[in-house]
Amino acid sequence: MSKEQAAKLLHGKAYGEFFVKPGVTKDAWRQDWVACGGWANGQYGADAPPGANGMEILAASKRTSQKLDNCMQSKGYSFQRD
Repeated sequence: MSKEQAAKLLHGKAYGEFFVKPGVTKDAWRQDWVACGGWANGQYGADAPPGANGMEILAASKRTSQKLDNCMQSKGYSFQRD
């Protein structure tokens, strides 16, 4: 395994980084992602209530990711796995 492959495996992309749009700079992407509710590092929070159990956390995460998906797609981004 090459150094690059190992780095990619150990330090994969944040969820938001899978949203791509031709011609968009990293800074512009970050502004759009944060405007949609994501964190500047490309991640997002599930917004589950304190004391939530595992199922509630998963449901909250799914709701949040769907909101982010819809928002980014409305801005012209598509979700692309490498």
